Amino acid sequence: MAGADLILAEGNQPLILNMKLPTEATLPLADLQPVAKLVLFLQEMYDKDQQFTVEVRDLTETSSGDGKHEIVRLSGSNFQPKATLEMLAHRIRNAWKVWKDLDMQGQVEMTVPHILENWEEYCLLKKAFRSEEVPVSLEYGLYKTYEEIYGTATPTVAIPHPFILEAATHGLIAGLVLIGEPEALGKKEGLHHYELVAKDTEIVYSDTFLKDAETPFNDVMEIRELCAERMEDESIFVHITTPPDEYHPK
Repeated sequence: MAGADLILAEGNQPLILNMKLPTEATLPLADLQPVAKLVLFLQEMYDKDQQFTVEVRDLTETSSGDGKHEIVRLSGSNFQPKATLEMLAHRIRNAWKVWKDLDMQGQVEMTVPHILENWEEYCLLKKAFRSEEVPVSLEYGLYKTYEEIYGTATPTVAIPHPFILEAATHGLIAGLVLIGEPEALGKKEGLHHYELVAKDTEIVYSDTFLKDAETPFNDVMEIRELCAERMEDESIFVHITTPPDEYHPK
């Protein structure tokens, strides 16, 4: 398959999976997805009586000049993928699911570093698009406490959390809103820190665009403001985080 060689051998010979993942090359997401799916399938369906080896290789040029750098090698009767292999497969799958929900999975191309560097965003978008009941944790800081701002220490807040992600060929814009009751963590570096464990995540805006094309927004603050405007429940407080108040979600 594109991006990988799967070698099946008879008898005592090993099963070998060579994944070609050049770190700087632009690859169709549609080629990466089945490779990641295969890795996770092997992990799930492993037969204890079968002996095999899994090799993952980066085929970009190395200092040794041989053009091959082994990322991870796994072998033996007990297939327990190291974090590197399993992590990469899950992150490719998350990116695939997000672009699939945007009906762009067959068009977008990207680099492996793009997937690895933006894994938190793809994970959160996948949860939101598919309404997964997995809480999203967001830590952030405020110059004033909620009690000073709203007169209550335990408000229900809606925090706009926008994304603009640019892959090699396409980009996506998503306006998310995280809703929940924040917990005070105390004062750190002059800010009153809170943790919001948002069990309710809403997507109020999403769109895709060609790389380097003009977008409807000049910056993420405009997306935050749009999210706030589109919140239908007026009984909750809408807090628009601005730097340096902002922290990435866990």
